[in-house]
Amino acid sequence: MEDGSNCLLAVRPESVVVEPLDSLGDFDAPNTLRGVISTLLFVGDRFEARIQLPCGDDIFLSLPPEDRWREGLPVAMRLAAHDLQVWPVAAGEDSDDVNQTDDSMPAPPEEPVVAVADDSPGKIDE
Repeated sequence: MEDGSNCLLAVRPESVVVEPLDSLGDFDAPNTLRGVISTLLFVGDRFEARIQLPCGDDIFLSLPPEDRWREGLPVAMRLAAHDLQVWPVAAGEDSDDVNQTDDSMPAPPEEPVVAVADDSPGKIDE
C-alpha cells in the first residue's frame, strides 16, 4: 500500500489504550490518534464512550470506571501495530461505501496488511 492511500483500519476495542491528552507524554508516538469524548455513559463496571476524531468520525469504546473521564475531555488513543489490520480501499471507492452491510460490500483481501506507523501522528504505514 502506498503512503497516503485510502484504507480501512480495524482494531479490537479492548486493544485501544485511551489516556487523557494532558497526561500523555508523547502524542507524536506511532499509531496514536487524537479525539474528544463527546458522549459518556456509566454502565456499572465501565464507561461507554463515543470519541470524536478530528475528521468528524466517531469511535465507540469502553473505558475503565475511573473519575478522570468526562465529556469534552481531549484524549489520545494508542493502537499497537500488532493489533491493527489495514485493508486498501480501491481507487474511486469511498470508504463509506465499504462499510455497507449489503451484498455489494467488497470482500476483504485474504490476508490483511499489517500496519506499522511512522513518526507522523495519526498516520499508519505498511
